[in-house]
Amino acid sequence: MSEMRIHFRHLMLYEFRKGSSVPIATKNICAVYGENALSSRTCRKWFQRFRAGNFCLEDEERSGRPPQTDEDQIRDLVEKSRSLRVQEMSNVLKIPKTTIHRGFKKNGDGVKVERLGAP
Repeated sequence: MSEMRIHFRHLMLYEFRKGSSVPIATKNICAVYGENALSSRTCRKWFQRFRAGNFCLEDEERSGRPPQTDEDQIRDLVEKSRSLRVQEMSNVLKIPKTTIHRGFKKNGDGVKVERLGAP
C-alpha cells in the first residue's frame, strides 16, 4: 500500500482524536497537502470506521473474485507479437484493455503504451 495513503490515514486519525469534524479535518489536511489531497467522502468513510472502534489503518479484505490476470501473459504476448495493438491483445487474452494498460504501468515495462494504443 502507498505510504502516502497510510500517512493520510494517520492524519485523519489524528484529526478524529482531536475532535475535528469531517469538513474541518478535510480542510486542515488539504491546507497542507493541496486542495485535492483528500476528499470529504474519503475522510467521512474513515471517520465512520473510527467511530465504530476500528482504528486499523490498513485496507479491509474485499469481497469478490480476485484478479486472475497473469502479468507474465501480457509480457509474453508483447514479446512474441510486438506489432499487436492493445485492443488485439485484449481480444487474444480475453481481458479488458485497461488491465493491459495497468499492467504496463505497474511493471514499468519499456514497451510504449502509446505505440500499442487502440486506434
